[in-house]
Order: sequence, then C-alpha cells, then structure tokens
Amino acid sequence: MQKERQIISEIEECIRTKEAKLTSIGLNNGILSASMFYYYHYLMTQESESLERVTHYIEKSLSVLTEDYKSLHFNDEIRELGLYIIFLRQQGILDSDTDSLLENIDDILEEILIQKTGKGDLDLTSGFPSFAKYFVLRNLDAKRHLLYKTLDKVIELAQSHENGSYWIFNLRNPEDPYVELGLGHGVTGVINYLLFLYKNNVYSDDSIRLIHEGLSFIWSCKEHDSENINLFPFNAFEDVYIDYHNLAYGEIGIGYTFYNAGLLLHHQDYCDRGLHILLNTTKFKDADREAILEAGLIYGSAGLSALYKKLYHLTDHKDFLNAKNYWHQHLLQFKKNENSGWAGFKAYYNSEYDSINMAFGQGIAGIGVTLMTDVISTGHDYVSFYNYDL
Repeated sequence: MQKERQIISEIEECIRTKEAKLTSIGLNNGILSASMFYYYHYLMTQESESLERVTHYIEKSLSVLTEDYKSLHFNDEIRELGLYIIFLRQQGILDSDTDSLLENIDDILEEILIQKTGKGDLDLTSGFPSFAKYFVLRNLDAKRHLLYKTLDKVIELAQSHENGSYWIFNLRNPEDPYVELGLGHGVTGVINYLLFLYKNNVYSDDSIRLIHEGLSFIWSCKEHDSENINLFPFNAFEDVYIDYHNLAYGEIGIGYTFYNAGLLLHHQDYCDRGLHILLNTTKFKDADREAILEAGLIYGSAGLSALYKKLYHLTDHKDFLNAKNYWHQHLLQFKKNENSGWAGFKAYYNSEYDSINMAFGQGIAGIGVTLMTDVISTGHDYVSFYNYDL
C-alpha cells in the first residue's frame, strides 16, 4: 500500500492548496468534496486537523450559500448537503447542533419534492425519488405523507406489459420518450426506489406488486444468447447495447437491484438472477483503457473498484474480489506525471473545469476516498450517494 499512501498524500496536498477551485456548495462537484475527503483522511490518520477540516469545509459551503448564490444544479446541491449532514450524523461526527440546519433544508427540499412529484419526474439521479430518499433518511413522521404521495405517483405512471410493468422517461429526449433499463435514469432506478421505501417500511400492496412486475419486465428484455458485454439493451424495445460498465451505466446497478430485491423480499430466484448479472459484469476488461476513460468514481475505475469490493462483502464471491483488484490496478495506471496539477490524474468528461478534476464525483477527492478505504479496510459506504444504498 506504499504507492497508494503516496498518491493519497499528493491528493491531500492538492486539495489543501487548491481548495479555492471548489466554488459550488455540493458534494458531487463542490466544496463538500473536500469535507468528504478529510472525513476518510481522519479515519485513516486519526489526525485532529483532518477532523477539523471536515467541519471547516461544511462551514465554508454554508458561507457561500447566500441569497446571491447562483447554480445550475442548486436543487441537487441542497439535497447533497442534506444527505451529507445526515451521513456524518450517522457516523457520529456531527450531532444535534445541526437540527436547525436540517430543518431549513427540509423546507427547501419539500417544495422541490412536491414540484417534481407533480411533474412525474421518475429519474433516480435527479427526479423526485432522489429527493424523497432524503426524507426517508430524515425519518420524520410529519413528512411521511410526502413519501406515500411519491408512491402513488410511481403507481400512476406504471405502464402495463405482457411481461410485467415499466416506466417511460424523457430526460434525454422530451419529444421522444424512451424506456431506459438502467439504474440512474431507468426502470431499474424506479424499482430501486420502491425497494428503498420497502426497506424503510414505506410500501403498499401495489408497490410490492410493481417491484415484482418491474423485475419481470427487465428480465424479459435479457438477450439470453448475447455475446455482448451487456446482457440487456440500453433501452427496452431497441437493439442497442453499450460496451462497458461503470457506476452510472451498464449492468452492475441492474444486478445489484435484483440481488437486493431477493434479500429484502426473501426471494431466492431474484438473488440468483442478480448474481448471474453481476458475475457477467466481472468479465469486462479494459486493458487498453479505451472504454473506461478516467479514474474517478462515477464514470471511472475508482467507482468500479469500490462497487466490486462492496459486492464481495455482500456475496462473499471471490470473482468480485478479483474484479476489485483488477480495477484498482486500472485506477493506478491513470496516474501520469503530465497531470501533476491534479496529483497525476485528469478527468475525461468536462475536464476543462478545475472543479471537476478536484471533486468527489469525477476528480481526485473521490479517487482519494476510494484509495483510503482500501488502506484502512473499511466499507465503501460513500457509494450510497450514487444509489448503491440497498
């Protein structure tokens, strides 16, 4: 782990000296990225200075959040702030002193949730399920009716099919809606949300029925004799396959949701199907780094490394540990001297923005967190921020 510790040290120095590059308030691309990095740095080093930096960056994020603050992703950033505060409370880092802050966030997010539920925005990444998950974790009796309203909306928007039920999405093309199958923006994401509610005791007979019917529909789309890297088309009713997996796209999310549906519903067939899908994803290799183009969490090898370690702990199947080790090495190979400005790494997508190279989602903060969890052999709980939370 000597090489990993050296990289972590370089990342820490970069974040400490270039923190001004993080200007937005959120976790994925903003100031809270640095706070998350230092939370894991504290776990690794037990240094009081790192723990102080965890709260320092939260305070800095809040200081930026004035009436003049402008952001194209304001809704998501407020949600990330709330979820991160809850996360740190669960870890025992923050306490009831944050109650008033969370109450203010409640008010903002309730308005957004009602608006998005009314529009029927089912997207798990930025639609009403992503905001409702915040209120599930808040566990407030006074807000419980909001969750049941989202349940009603999911039921209302379900489309019947001879092989089950599905949902339509218009994120990519409002003029020509589609039936994407994956976790982030598709049918699997809706099922993931229904399972998340069920896990937290928010469900109805109809919502449980739709979990079964949704999984049945997805499975009916499977190409049983496929030689593709993916077993399922990107969209239902279309013969288009992608040639990679990462935290956002591909089929790890589909397999993960099937497997956890089996655990939560005590349904062995779902576990078996989920394991089949997940083991198939481990066959994906990228020796020339032509499919996975960066080292970060969302689209890159850090996310794959973290997810496979989580799957190994979930299933105790050694193929996932082997896959984790493969993508760990893949991550290290991205470090190049010519990218010294970012501790040797550079994002591929939107790399012209300094904050992207710095931040949690695609940049060195997320890479550093992934490496630190390996050094201290702790769980990859942070992937819950990207819907791997069942």
